[in-house]
Amino acid sequence: MGLVSLKCPECGAELDIDDSREYAFCSYCGSKVMREKMRIEVSVKGIAGADSLLQRAFIFLEDGDFGSAAQYIERVLDINPKCAKAYIGKFMVENRLKQIEEIWLMEPY
Repeated sequence: MGLVSLKCPECGAELDIDDSREYAFCSYCGSKVMREKMRIEVSVKGIAGADSLLQRAFIFLEDGDFGSAAQYIERVLDINPKCAKAYIGKFMVENRLKQIEEIWLMEPY
């Protein structure tokens, strides 16, 4: 028997729940959280977010792996289509730039 740490789906508070219980109540907002919902919340914590995907994309850019960088940038844009840094990354892929500072060294059109 142990504790499972997760966030309340209603208010986002951190909860420590005994893993043998079927449900629990959030001590902050009072919401009843069913055990099945807790499992879903715990499993979602391992999914990469846009920030970590974008970091990986820029690492690929630095390494000159433009194909992998492009794939990661598209994944970021699937999550957040308004991410300006992802569009900068797309520009860098199209122009085969490894460092963001290289943009300023480009010849004007």
